[in-house]
Amino acid sequence: MRADTCVHTAQAEHGGVYHMKKLMALLMALMLGPTVALAQDAAATPAAAEPVIVAIATPMSGYLYSNMWGTNNVDANIRSLLHGYNTVAWHTTGEFSVDETVVNSFSATADGRGNRTYTFDLAQGLTYNDGAPITARDYVFTVLLQSDPSIPLLGGQNTNFDYLTGYADYAAGNRSEFSGVRLIGERRFSITVMAGELPYFFEPTLMDVYPTPIQAVAPGYAVRDDGRGAYLTQSGGTADVQASPVPLTAEMLGETLTGVGGYVQQPRITCGPYQLTHYDAAANTLSMTINPMYRGNYEGRKPELENITIIQMDNTQAVDAYARGDVQIVHKLTDAVEVNRVRALQLEGKGDVANYLSAGYTFLAFACEQAPTDDANVRLAIAMCIDRNTFCTELYQGNALPVYAYYGYGQWMVAENTDALAAYEIGFDVDTARDLLIKAGFIYNEDGTLYEDGRGQVRCRIKKGRLTPLDLKWAKTAGKASDMLYAQLSSACGKLGIRLTVTDMGFSDMLWQYFRMDGQRSYNLFFMTETFSFAFDPYREYNINDVWQGATNTSGLRDERLMYAARAMRRVQNGDTATFIAKWLKFQDRWRVVMPTAPVCSNVYFGISQPWLYEFSSNVRFGLARALLYTTRTQPAQAEPVLADASPAVEMDAAAGQ
Repeated sequence: MRADTCVHTAQAEHGGVYHMKKLMALLMALMLGPTVALAQDAAATPAAAEPVIVAIATPMSGYLYSNMWGTNNVDANIRSLLHGYNTVAWHTTGEFSVDETVVNSFSATADGRGNRTYTFDLAQGLTYNDGAPITARDYVFTVLLQSDPSIPLLGGQNTNFDYLTGYADYAAGNRSEFSGVRLIGERRFSITVMAGELPYFFEPTLMDVYPTPIQAVAPGYAVRDDGRGAYLTQSGGTADVQASPVPLTAEMLGETLTGVGGYVQQPRITCGPYQLTHYDAAANTLSMTINPMYRGNYEGRKPELENITIIQMDNTQAVDAYARGDVQIVHKLTDAVEVNRVRALQLEGKGDVANYLSAGYTFLAFACEQAPTDDANVRLAIAMCIDRNTFCTELYQGNALPVYAYYGYGQWMVAENTDALAAYEIGFDVDTARDLLIKAGFIYNEDGTLYEDGRGQVRCRIKKGRLTPLDLKWAKTAGKASDMLYAQLSSACGKLGIRLTVTDMGFSDMLWQYFRMDGQRSYNLFFMTETFSFAFDPYREYNINDVWQGATNTSGLRDERLMYAARAMRRVQNGDTATFIAKWLKFQDRWRVVMPTAPVCSNVYFGISQPWLYEFSSNVRFGLARALLYTTRTQPAQAEPVLADASPAVEMDAAAGQ
């Protein structure tokens, strides 16, 4: 009866009208709840050296150097705090520019073939946290390391700079020199983007490089350039004598980079606003302290919170700890019960609550490379077994909206296109799901005779003489949302003749399967949340080529039309927003047909911070990392309330559905 009521409501207020009403209601609720600085008791304010403890819902994966081993929202935020001095600065307006704290001068030139070269002259005095100078070699080494042919042998993807000239030969190990990155001087280097990658709507992001300390990752190596491109060799040679290239080895990087205590999980030489003091993967805790050598971001901003500890807790544990005073910030609350608790704490003067629309979505992911979830009809049938309205109204008590394609309501493209997106509506309709399974050919049972409803059989398909059962294997992590999904799917699967097998596992183990870290996976269902970058570019995520399968193309889908739709979106001239949005909607059209995941909803996130902390705003600052960078213990001279608006809540990567 409850599900029928939800379906009736969706039919009564159908499509764009329904979603616009719900979206406006959410926005009004957000505007009615501004983040205000509350009166504080100075005696209750802890000493400056006391750590500010931040509770997060998503476990860390521990990839604290780069995204080469998969994307995790929490890891990405920590990386932003530990690593710094990127050549490109991302502003809170959503704009990108060269970071003048890092780069003294910059030029862009094109050659006769249309390749574009960006040349950087670095500022003097940049250093790592240990005082070692940062030079152009450190930036060039980042490109060489992250493109190295040894990285795939260590389970990573060496594709971060695949848009540079000479990448293919270097990444395949066919050439020692990388022609697309040049070491020109002690503080000067360049990168060259292939003509085929231009125009690009988010072009400034192609210029983004940060330094990596070669002494920490490749001791005994040096970066050289004799005129044909940068390369690696043994250190200690004479500068004016041509050296012999010496490639990195998987054996060495397996110790210095990915091994126990390696740079990926224990980066100790860094140049961001904070430096790592402790990371415990088993306990899911991490501590940082201010990097005293940090010169500031593009605005000159330096951190003021001396010590920060990040700890993983579920929503209930986090609010309990906050109420006891053991935690000072709770980030990304979605549990409706706990949201009401922190609102009550705010009314008591015990915290500042902020809320904002998520720039991502919660979804049931499919392994599209394996049967039976390799069939789009099967994927759509499963998607139709999910009652999104129940998620939004009962689990989240209205603090979420149903989603029907690859978007989140906090994305900058969505606000003016809600009517168009509502046209993709996925009904909660088990009967239509049955028709889709029949259309996909699942009309037999396991002994090869015709399937019969109500007899406890498992649907099968016979194709080219091979019988394939409709088996769903779910790598399930704990949480109220996943429990609700299980209740819905198990009921529908029983009616439809689908065998649903659930294996409970931890978040890290689930991500290992999801990212196909060993090249394959044993499960075809995964439930999680993804937060999109402001620079929304899904071309790699849906690239059909082998090199992208795994940590980047997580769905395993190889659909050329979707890949080309994503490519058309990225190939829009920088600044042509109208054309980009038109291409974005075309991409959504194709995505909805092939259904790589079953979208569920997009949340409103809530957080609470102690009243003696000021300027903490994940929304205004676009994510946890920058929010912490701008947080102070001292009230600004002219503090004004920061309204929680509908600006994009831009944080990177994937997180667990809570």
